[in-house]
Amino acid sequence: MQKLLYITPHLSTGGAPQYLLKKIELLKDKYEIFLVEYTNLGGTAFVIQKNKIFDIIPSKKRITLGEDKTQLLDFLDLIQPDIVHLEEIPELFMDREITEILYNKNRKYTIFETSHDSSQNPNNKQFFPDKFMFVSNWQIDQYKNIDVPSVLVEYPIEYKENRNRVSACKRLKLDPNKKHIIHVGLFTPRKNQSEFFEYARLFPEYEFHCIGNQASNFENYWGPLMKNKPDNLTWWGERNDVDNFYEAADLFLFTSRGNPHDKETMPLVIREALSWKLPILIYNLEVYQNYFDSYPVTYLTDKEQNIKNVKNMVGEFIEIKDLFHSPEDFNITFDGYNKFTFEYQKEKHCKYKIVVQEKHSNAPLYWFEPEFSNKSTYWCVPNQGWDMSKSWIKDLTFNFYSLDDKFLFFKELQIKETGLEPNVKLELANPFDCLFHNYAEIFVDKKYDFLFESKLNTVLDIGANAGTFSKLFLEKGVDKVYAFEPNQEALLNLNHLSSINSNLKVFEKAIHFVEQDLTFYIDPDNTTIGSSDPTHVNYDKSNKIQKIIVPTITLKNFIKQEKLNKIDLIKIDIEGAEYDVIENLENEVFDIVDRFLIEWHDNTDTGKLESMVSLLESKGYSITKAFDQNTSEDLKNNFKNKQLGTLLAEKLLPKVTVVIPTYNHENYIEQCVDSVLSQKTSFEYNIIISDDCSTDNTWEKLQQYKDISNVTLHQPSKNIGPYFKRFKELYDLTDSTYITLIDGDDFYTNPNKLQSQVDFLDNNPDYILHSVGFHYVDHHGGIDYRKRYGAKSHIHSYKECLEGNHVSFGPMWRNIFNYDLIDLYPTNDNRDIRWGEFMMYLQKGKCYNDKETGGCYRILPKTSEFTSKSHEEKIEFTNKVASWNNQYISNDVIIIDAYIHDSSCLKKLKQSSNNLKSLGLPLMLVTNSKLDSTLTDVFDYIIYDNNNRLAVESYNDVDSIRLFNHRSDCKFEAFTKSTQKHGLSVLSNLYTSTNFAKSLGFTNFYRIEYDAVIEMPLNLIKESIKCKTENKKGFVYINENKYIGFQVWYMDLDLFTSIFPQINSEYDFKQSISTISNKDFLSAEEFVYNLFSTHKKLDLLSCKDPTLQSTDYGNKSLWNTIITPAESSLIQEGYISLPYKVKNNKNQIALITWNISKEGITNNTFNVVTKNSTFQINHTIEGKDAYKVDIITLSSSDTIITTRSDSFTLNTNNINQLPHFYEDLSD
Repeated sequence: MQKLLYITPHLSTGGAPQYLLKKIELLKDKYEIFLVEYTNLGGTAFVIQKNKIFDIIPSKKRITLGEDKTQLLDFLDLIQPDIVHLEEIPELFMDREITEILYNKNRKYTIFETSHDSSQNPNNKQFFPDKFMFVSNWQIDQYKNIDVPSVLVEYPIEYKENRNRVSACKRLKLDPNKKHIIHVGLFTPRKNQSEFFEYARLFPEYEFHCIGNQASNFENYWGPLMKNKPDNLTWWGERNDVDNFYEAADLFLFTSRGNPHDKETMPLVIREALSWKLPILIYNLEVYQNYFDSYPVTYLTDKEQNIKNVKNMVGEFIEIKDLFHSPEDFNITFDGYNKFTFEYQKEKHCKYKIVVQEKHSNAPLYWFEPEFSNKSTYWCVPNQGWDMSKSWIKDLTFNFYSLDDKFLFFKELQIKETGLEPNVKLELANPFDCLFHNYAEIFVDKKYDFLFESKLNTVLDIGANAGTFSKLFLEKGVDKVYAFEPNQEALLNLNHLSSINSNLKVFEKAIHFVEQDLTFYIDPDNTTIGSSDPTHVNYDKSNKIQKIIVPTITLKNFIKQEKLNKIDLIKIDIEGAEYDVIENLENEVFDIVDRFLIEWHDNTDTGKLESMVSLLESKGYSITKAFDQNTSEDLKNNFKNKQLGTLLAEKLLPKVTVVIPTYNHENYIEQCVDSVLSQKTSFEYNIIISDDCSTDNTWEKLQQYKDISNVTLHQPSKNIGPYFKRFKELYDLTDSTYITLIDGDDFYTNPNKLQSQVDFLDNNPDYILHSVGFHYVDHHGGIDYRKRYGAKSHIHSYKECLEGNHVSFGPMWRNIFNYDLIDLYPTNDNRDIRWGEFMMYLQKGKCYNDKETGGCYRILPKTSEFTSKSHEEKIEFTNKVASWNNQYISNDVIIIDAYIHDSSCLKKLKQSSNNLKSLGLPLMLVTNSKLDSTLTDVFDYIIYDNNNRLAVESYNDVDSIRLFNHRSDCKFEAFTKSTQKHGLSVLSNLYTSTNFAKSLGFTNFYRIEYDAVIEMPLNLIKESIKCKTENKKGFVYINENKYIGFQVWYMDLDLFTSIFPQINSEYDFKQSISTISNKDFLSAEEFVYNLFSTHKKLDLLSCKDPTLQSTDYGNKSLWNTIITPAESSLIQEGYISLPYKVKNNKNQIALITWNISKEGITNNTFNVVTKNSTFQINHTIEGKDAYKVDIITLSSSDTIITTRSDSFTLNTNNINQLPHFYEDLSD
């Protein structure tokens, strides 16, 4: 490989360093390149091109000369180049003595010269190269009399095919709705920015932008200009993202004129503007020699014509609506494999951006920029080699946009009759972001659904890109998602997703191991390409990759900033930087993170992946899943040699937590703890020791265990008291599968005690608790081996346990309970609570008592535990707890009715139901929608429509719906009304669900609105207990308007089903109304209210607990903000959609409603009757969202009394903005 040495006057700024950069990029793989910068003109400023060049040429192959220019000669001798290329003629910048040596006749290298200057007189040329490389034909003409061959070397015009003006404006924080005019170049008299400033003053409605340096040696030129800068002109200085300005611009206005002694040659910026296909307005200078006549540019002439040109060219680029056509002008066909053909029917010329989307998900597959003319045909192939006929796609949408990204129209195409219709829809701010493949693997292939086998509350999405993964987390009901993405292109969609989801918080930063500005490499046309590693994105080989600077934050500082104490999952996809991030994490981060989902990259022979996995394993994580990122092949244990894949690292959570409560056990505590530590297990287990502020040396003796990794010492600030008052706090610290308990004065005698209990519970899921036999030991340590205590039989049900103390020693139980419930037990005796606790466990399953001895139970002279009670006292309390459980908890069910018509409803439903799960009560969902698979882990019973008819048909088209329960062990089938007219669906489903609950053996039910996220679910239980203790049959929540809300109520099932009628038709509805009211019509809420009021034996408790009203429905629905029971009798027809109030001078109200469809409000006329008047309502459409309403007041003989009209624009965000009429009515 030949050695090529470039010698450049400087690398500070301008076209010359950019030309050099491009040459180096094109030649770096063919030559070994060296560089000499003769003078450092810019110092630490003006270094954008310099930095890019220095990134390519390593430091040992380049030198910047100081005052001693002979260093150039030393460098020349050192490297022995084959070619020396000067980036300017030496007479303009090089010391003569250096030049003479460089150009000596006996040189062994070839010399090339390039010139970017026009001021040098060729007649003064003294040193001659072997060849000239000029940047313009004008220069070639100037040097034609010199007997040295010359060649034109032009900066390439690389046309951009996927220009996205709106995205570029947003990256620069410019208003895309305004016109933007740019000038690029160093502030000098030659570039003539002063004229550009004048145009800014002439067009204050446009935004003008100057990109380029203001060097100090030209301050006498640009200084006065800046003092009088127009307000609509921005100077941006030197930028490393000039392409963003070209992409955002509506016009490139280059006012450079030059002068006889300082002419232009071939401005690089004009060629860059041509690359971006911008409208260009320039002077046709002599030096150009009409070069640009063959390009689409317009020349500046006289001022009047120039003003017209600016207006026309800006308008021409933006206002191209004359070229837009309708969907009917195109015929799109599919070849049955992967090619789409567009047949254009008109003879006009037009150009579009077309985005191909999967119809049901909005996921973009591909976008392109075709040009049509004269009934032409155009075809495209979204994915080479992909047989779309065998894919899951059946429907596509082709969205047509103007070249400035304005949506015009769409066409739909069905490519086959069968396929999937995904129910997760993307909401995109940038439709050109081709997210289809990401969407498919996440929402169709459901590649990552294994992550949600357990509830995720807090998730970090590092490398969130456009937010497809964040969308998955939100759809799955994650409470809080923190997304990190530094790429501004990707942030368009990510930030939009955040704007419509309060559970998502976006950070426009990169996660890094140190906080500093980070060099980041992106492809502006593909948001999935971005990395801090230039080799990962082929920076050296791609002309498309851009280098940007992004801010960073460390995980440690982020966690501190957000005050996080637990993270369920961190997903990392940062294109090769994952190794550095993981390797540099602090222990305090690992301590609070349960799982990492990591996509690894570039795993060649560096050992990075193996090192990262070893670190994770050393921190207590296990690699539980690994798969090939491209094929989804399960890699199991053979992943460390794969270059690209995904792994799940899960923290090995302890199988068991041993809780040791102790108080004044200084003589026994060491024996207890040592016996637990000596357990032989195949699993991890933790030990929590809670000392209740002992007055002896117990706490001091415990200090010997504080450094053992699986031991946690706990001591409250003051003495709390016996057992559960302090132990409940410890339960909340456990995250293990099982919990077991041993008092600080007892000890294990069987080293396999924990192992045998875990083995049993693992293999017998219908058992909830396991205990073992024991010997008694006295306070002196004497064990009575003759007498072993244990249960009389192995297996005990809840009922059997009511007859006596069948829970033996060292109980181990499943950690699945809401321990707050024990606070509600009917006792103040802490000795009772311990036994009551076990009774709660045994309601969920059976108890197994192993007759083998597991340890010793110590009898102390003064015991305060349950053992001090007599057998009769134990039986008495057992029955008391059993009665309490049967009466207050064990037979209750929660019923939720929801029509899941969009993702927001599903999200609210999951949030509400997950919150209620903490009560441990069965959950039943009844819905007229199809079954969503993500709900099966939340609800115990789901009644749903198997055919999902309401997704494709309107309520009025489906009279009734066949509902099924999703559980195979509990068959159920019923018909319910589909129509929402008068709320019949709500009432019909209420009848269906309560009768189903009764058939399952439940005796009481809670009815809770689907979006009611109860702040304190335990208060529901407290209210139900209050009902029963006061001999009430239930409670209803009474809102601030003093009428029943559907948010929360509770009732006896036998009583409710005996009084609630079956309503499956409008006839049933009217007949039922007649039995409880003298009105002709009742809303669904009024119906329930009147039903409860009529049946006095209900004797319901009024609940006003504010923690039970946490619901959007309660404060924002039409029912509660617009309609009250006093008004609803005025509604004769139709489901409430949009209200329109009419008041007379007596403040009498007529509430007018109508249905709204996708097409808008249909023209309609109907009468509304009040007590004293009849109003005829005529409403018509006047335009998009614009309506006219005529209110005609009629007499009893239908003669017109008054007429009033009003036109208004509907604002659905604030329904109270609708106009009200005030009529002076004589009656």
